[in-house]
Amino acid sequence: MTVEELIELFDEFANMPYDETCFEKIENPMHCCPDVCAFLMLQAIAGGTDNMVSGAEHDEIYLSVDLDDVLDSCPTKEWLKDLYRCGVMVNYNGFSMYV
Repeated sequence: MTVEELIELFDEFANMPYDETCFEKIENPMHCCPDVCAFLMLQAIAGGTDNMVSGAEHDEIYLSVDLDDVLDSCPTKEWLKDLYRCGVMVNYNGFSMYV
């Protein structure tokens, strides 16, 4: 999967009904809090970084996980949907979340 395909996939998730993309739809979340769950999911698939949050601006935090590291681990569509369900967004600059 390429970065472009990843962004298109997250756009598809954004157009799905809320009841299919809400956090409660995750079958076995790694944590009961969506943001912590997202951090743990990204840590598990992309490996270690010293800090998960690399910056913040206007109610948005930027995550220090490299897109290529995630794509190299070949995540499934369901795994990416669960990440979306945690509130993670993606663009060419990387992953981010609203606070």
